Amino acid sequence: AIEVITSQTKRIQIRDEDTGELKEMKVNVWNPTIANLSLMALGSSAPEILLSCIETINTLGKEPGELGPSTIVGSAAFNLLVISAVSVMSVETGTIKKIDDVGVFAVTTIASFFAYIWLYIILAVSSKDEIQLWEAILTLMFFFILLACSYTADRINAYKKKKEEKEQESQQKTQKITAQEFYHILNIEKEKSKLKKQGGKIDTEADKEQMNLSEAMKQAFGTDDPSKIDQKEIDKLAQSESHKILPRLQFRRAVGKALAGKKQVFVLKGGKVEDLGPDKKRSPMCGFACLKYSVIENEGKVIVEVVKARRDAEFQVGIRTIQGTATADEDYISIDMELMFKAEDQYKTIPITIIDDEEVEDDEDFEVELYDLQTKERLEGDDTLCTVTIIDDDKPGNVGFEKRMVTVSEAEKLAQLKVLRHDGACGEVTVDYKTVTADTGEAAVPHEDYEPVEGTLVFKPHEIEKVIPIKILPKNDLNREEIFKVELSNPKLGGLTKRTTCIVEIVTSDQLQNTVNRIEKMLKLAEEEKATSWGSQFKAAIMLSAQVDEDGNVDEVTGGEATIHFLSIGWKVLFACVPPARMGGGWPAFFVALSFIGMITAIVGEIAALFGCVMGLPDPITAITFVALGTSLPDTFASKQAAEEGETADAAIGNVTGSNSVNVFLGLGLP
Repeated sequence: AIEVITSQTKRIQIRDEDTGELKEMKVNVWNPTIANLSLMALGSSAPEILLSCIETINTLGKEPGELGPSTIVGSAAFNLLVISAVSVMSVETGTIKKIDDVGVFAVTTIASFFAYIWLYIILAVSSKDEIQLWEAILTLMFFFILLACSYTADRINAYKKKKEEKEQESQQKTQKITAQEFYHILNIEKEKSKLKKQGGKIDTEADKEQMNLSEAMKQAFGTDDPSKIDQKEIDKLAQSESHKILPRLQFRRAVGKALAGKKQVFVLKGGKVEDLGPDKKRSPMCGFACLKYSVIENEGKVIVEVVKARRDAEFQVGIRTIQGTATADEDYISIDMELMFKAEDQYKTIPITIIDDEEVEDDEDFEVELYDLQTKERLEGDDTLCTVTIIDDDKPGNVGFEKRMVTVSEAEKLAQLKVLRHDGACGEVTVDYKTVTADTGEAAVPHEDYEPVEGTLVFKPHEIEKVIPIKILPKNDLNREEIFKVELSNPKLGGLTKRTTCIVEIVTSDQLQNTVNRIEKMLKLAEEEKATSWGSQFKAAIMLSAQVDEDGNVDEVTGGEATIHFLSIGWKVLFACVPPARMGGGWPAFFVALSFIGMITAIVGEIAALFGCVMGLPDPITAITFVALGTSLPDTFASKQAAEEGETADAAIGNVTGSNSVNVFLGLGLP
């Protein structure tokens, strides 16, 4: 009945965050946390609660009985100690299962301990050996407070998960900037701010496309004005342990994205002029603003900056490129030109063209130096030579299957497995493939179920998809379910993704499968009719016959099963009076079943009292041992199964804390 009630759904309309359109979706009527603490806990704790209620009703006007309250206390101890131990032991060795919704677990755990502290307070502190009406009402109200707190904790957990998902999506879209890049770009910004104050004109393309460091600068230094940041403070931040915060400063690079879809123009990193040590010498005329540049190959150019050392001087110098691992006129366009500094000039910027090819190669570099026009010798100073590194963006990509598992009908006669190329498509990439027999009992047999293949896929430049065809041999087997594997190996130039193996499952042809599906659907409808029929419940209670399991195998009746059936046939017929679970949305079955449990609980209570009397045991001892053991067995098996099959520990351990709280708040509040 609880399963039917909690499986109810409703349709709601929500607005799509991306498109703004209203979409209809199906959601559960019952919140899982509320269902566990109300219906599930009430159902599993019904024997203890009803035993306490029935005993209280039977002893009205007399000395209250001890069997009911003692059963609740004994059941709590059994739940906390035995069920928790059984749950832990049920988990396979080496497997770790954690609490997923820590908020709800914390609420129910605190509530379960508070419940017994509260029980002590109302019995021994506020009104000794007596429960007053206000205490009973407050105890009952704690149950609804528990529901409200647990629901709030559940919603907070759901909100946090949704927020984390959005942050992960945002982080995937946001590029990170390293501490070194941040430090040196910040130095450039500070230098340019000084030049502006001195009347320098800033109109280069590099300045137009300079990234916005405002947010990161505020976080690191409390201001976004570079002129207000002391150089010592920058140096201290970069050199001390506190520089570790810089990689966490994530912000979008606006280079190019704000201008006609261009990509990042340059990335500055490496030594700045101010970073030259005491053993290094600066040029008395001019030098490079940065000693190391790096540029992505497809960005088209890199802009180097030459800063004048003598403010009011007028002079000419030469600038030229020197070939390194990067080849002139193949990887970049070499330059050899004059720079004319006028009195008002503070710096010059020189663009160097980078050639974008489609060859996959290592990162390469070349040098740029300042030289004397007359002697053709390099100018004095360690800041008259800088290095430019060209970062190759021609990625060959990684190859892998589109899907990890493909199901193919024998009627299709051909399995076509798609192999895709990700993260780049430059150059020619090859990868070997072959069929492999699966290591299972349902392994397909080569030349009997399929034709084995082996070969090499060749991805030409810019090709991103290939297909491996495999012939499937007919069998006309109604229950055909066979598998084999196809593996990728030995990639040349490129790499492999995680999907290097594809499992192919051969199933029955569609025509045969449709016939089987129709038969199964008819059988399912017949079973549902039986399940919703009151008369079918009585037939199932009385008749003893072989059963058919989910696989269609006939399970014959054993002698032990027949004996138990005839011993319990009276109870079976009695409980067949409970309305079918699907009738009335499950509510009639729920309440009638509870009343039947109450009736049996009353009988068990009398038998337990007689048993204790015969054994010479007082009611509290009988309650916390035999009765509590019996009433807690359903919870024990439920938690054991949840620990074995559940992905988390919530259902197993949450059943203990929630059941204990409900036992006190309802089992003592209601009576």
